[in-house]
Amino acid sequence: FDGADLSSGGLSGTRWTLSLDVGAERGTWMPPTWGRSGARATPRVRVEFAEDGELRILETGPYDRVTVSWAGAGRWTQPAGREKAEFWLPHTGLARDDVVLEAGRLHFSAPAWGAQLSR
Repeated sequence: FDGADLSSGGLSGTRWTLSLDVGAERGTWMPPTWGRSGARATPRVRVEFAEDGELRILETGPYDRVTVSWAGAGRWTQPAGREKAEFWLPHTGLARDDVVLEAGRLHFSAPAWGAQLSR
């Protein structure tokens, strides 16, 4: 949704703390050796949903730098008439033991009602 309708979603100007939990999940298509140890990467990042559709990083968790390196701002959208927000953040890699993600984007989707974002 790089060029998607940014909408004047109710999340514009709000700030949220995103708590991630990345690791192997039963029944997924990840390679069987990925995350076999049971390790979990749990970075935390505080973001602002800017009016221009930019998802700005305000601060990160105290130990995040040993797990993930964020690569600047991401993007977000809250399409009109849909009770959902979609957003992504770029990173230069995420790793905790055998839980490893190559550089790229982490994509998110969450129920959203006006200025409220759900889990």
